[in-house]
Amino acid sequence: METIKYAKPRRSSSVVEHFVASIEAFNNIMSRSLVPITVSSRRSQFSGRIRMAESEGVSCFDITATDHVAQRTDEDIHATEPGDFYKLCMVLANSCTVMQDGREATLQAGDLCIYDTTRPYTLVSSQDTHMVVLMFPRTLLPIPPSSVCGVTAVRLEGSQGFRPIVSAILSSIIENLEQFATPTGHRLAYNVVDVVSTMLADAIQTETTAGSSDALMPKLCEYIENHLADPGLSLTEVAIAHYVSTRHVQAQFQRKNTTITAWIRERRLEMCRRDLSDPMFADHSVSEIAARWGFIEPSYFSKVFKATFGCKPTSFRGDYSAAA
Repeated sequence: METIKYAKPRRSSSVVEHFVASIEAFNNIMSRSLVPITVSSRRSQFSGRIRMAESEGVSCFDITATDHVAQRTDEDIHATEPGDFYKLCMVLANSCTVMQDGREATLQAGDLCIYDTTRPYTLVSSQDTHMVVLMFPRTLLPIPPSSVCGVTAVRLEGSQGFRPIVSAILSSIIENLEQFATPTGHRLAYNVVDVVSTMLADAIQTETTAGSSDALMPKLCEYIENHLADPGLSLTEVAIAHYVSTRHVQAQFQRKNTTITAWIRERRLEMCRRDLSDPMFADHSVSEIAARWGFIEPSYFSKVFKATFGCKPTSFRGDYSAAA
């Protein structure tokens, strides 16, 4: 099993705010705060304002700047380790255009768009565009990256489906950014990512051609997510619940370069990791948390946790408690 490089949880104690008067300063702050990017502007005079807060690896940015172009190039990607994040952008004022994976989305106020830092992208902002950017590890999203790839650089109109809920949450966060940075802000961070995942699952299903085999995948992932706590969750159970053959379910996950068994294990491990870093579960033992997400054998859980995150669950919790 491949070890996932995942930074230890860090608590943010305050909101950081920058006022910049040059494109060089803006580029430096953006690259240090998000992931390495290359920012340019055709204007000789540049100004911008960046407010940011981070909680448990989830970062929220409130950005207003003179018109500019932000690119994440292959060179920038190679300079990032590991750099496996999604960015969700929501425009509050004026407009911007996001380009990735051969698609182009022009966003107006209220619109949203997802893009992936593991592949090149370009974001073109108009004069004084005001936007919110939520950046979070790809591992937090209960949707295969190959499925998310189908909706990168797609305009998600803010008035449709679950999108008004996401828009309202993001708007509220930047108005109360200090709360996001508090010791309990991580619960808000995880909750907003959960809502974003629901919105994206809906978008993926909408973008998928009706009746195609891809239309089943979001339903399979949603069912698995809702039944992770069941130790008996299996390929057969998932297939029966969706009135399809086990072979058909296996084929769905093979197309996403994984297996249903691996996907269930990865999602359970991620939920255990979240609980181990949550003060709300401080009085729960590691084995109790493991059992809560379907791992009934403590020694097996410890083994796969270490193989995935690079340390035993007890050490992970100890490092977190020391950092807190």
